[in-house]
Amino acid sequence: MEEKEKIESEAEQFEEELETLGKELQEIHITFATDEQKLIAIEENITKLREKIDKSKEENESIEKQKQENLLKIEEINKDITTNSENMEKLKIKFDRLTSHDITFV
Repeated sequence: MEEKEKIESEAEQFEEELETLGKELQEIHITFATDEQKLIAIEENITKLREKIDKSKEENESIEKQKQENLLKIEEINKDITTNSENMEKLKIKFDRLTSHDITFV
């Protein structure tokens, strides 16, 4: 009988250990699933950030291109202003000459 009781006792201990291990395994599965979801969320955030970085780079390139175009336009406008100023000086001189002749006839 002692042998039978010993085997039954060992069987009960084994069942308890098996139940404990089953619970631990469930907890591990839950923890794994939770961590896996966190990892997926992190990867999605990384993807979104990379897309934002790429978009920002494209916008910066576009802004730099517009800046260069605007600098060229400013340069052209400054040339036009200089040319117009020179033309105004020439026109002023001609007008002054005309005015001085007109005064002599008055």
